[in-house]
Amino acid sequence: MTARERARMTARVFKLARRWPDTSLDKICSGVNFLGDVKRRFTPKQYKTFLELLSSLKHAGVTAQQVCDQTAIMMEHHTDLMETFMSFLPKL
Repeated sequence: MTARERARMTARVFKLARRWPDTSLDKICSGVNFLGDVKRRFTPKQYKTFLELLSSLKHAGVTAQQVCDQTAIMMEHHTDLMETFMSFLPKL
């Protein structure tokens, strides 16, 4: 990671920390790292679909279970990503 990328990531983390003051910086950093891992492993189209799926949890009234089920299909061959994803979900 270059110094510029590190600075950009740090700025993103602090911006998110202001939006979610009750969330620890460790959890925010973990989330940012997770999304970076997903972006590196998936095609741009798959990554966009994943972000839309996450957004639907908040904005479209989709349940956490539905998001989990669809994500499990997307991440069928990426068990490490799926385990990390599950750690961010509320208990089902």
